[in-house]
Amino acid sequence: MSQTKRAYLAATVAGFTIALSVITPASAYSDVLQSDCQSSKTNPTMTFDKGTAPYGNLYTYYSSAAYCGSQLMATRRKVTMKAGSGDGTSNDCTSNKGWLPNGSYTPRYEVNHQTSSTVVKGSVWNLGNKLCSAGTVTRTELFIHSQGGNGGSWTESNYKSAGCIKINQTDRTYLKSLYDQPVYGSSSTKLTVTS
Repeated sequence: MSQTKRAYLAATVAGFTIALSVITPASAYSDVLQSDCQSSKTNPTMTFDKGTAPYGNLYTYYSSAAYCGSQLMATRRKVTMKAGSGDGTSNDCTSNKGWLPNGSYTPRYEVNHQTSSTVVKGSVWNLGNKLCSAGTVTRTELFIHSQGGNGGSWTESNYKSAGCIKINQTDRTYLKSLYDQPVYGSSSTKLTVTS
C-alpha cells in the first residue's frame, strides 16, 4: 500500500474533515474558523510569511456572521494560501528580482486593475512602494496579484514574480469574493510581511 493511501486511510479513521485535508491539493486555499461569538466584526488583516524564496504563505484573517445560540454574532476566520514573491532572490534590495521587503503595508483592493502589463491585471491588491531593508532602493509597483486577468491560466512557475506577492487563480477568485463584499472592499486592510 502506498504512503499516500496509508495517510488517507489513517486520516479517514481520525475523521472526515481531516481526510478532506489530505486529498486537497497543496496549492488550494483553506478557510478555517479561528474564534466564535465575537461582539463585533473587525477589518481584515493579512500576513505574508515569505518562507523560502520564492515560496511562502499568505494568511488573511476576516470576520463573518454566524449564529451563537439564537444571536447573530461575528466569527473570526483564517484563510491560508500558497504565495510567491521574487524569482528566488532573497535580497529585498534587488529590484525586479528580490522578494518583498519586510514591514507593514496598507493594501488597496482594485476590482479590475488595467495596465499595459500582461501579468498584473484583473483583481489586485495595490501595496504601493516600499524602501528595502538596507534603505538603498525603493521597490515600486508592488501588488498582490495572480497571472494576468481573472480566470487566466496558471502553472507552478507563475508563483515567481518581480517582487510582488503572487497567488494562483483559484485563490485570487476566493479572496476577491471576500473583498467584493462592501464591508471588506472599502475597509482599511493591514498587511504584515515577515521572513
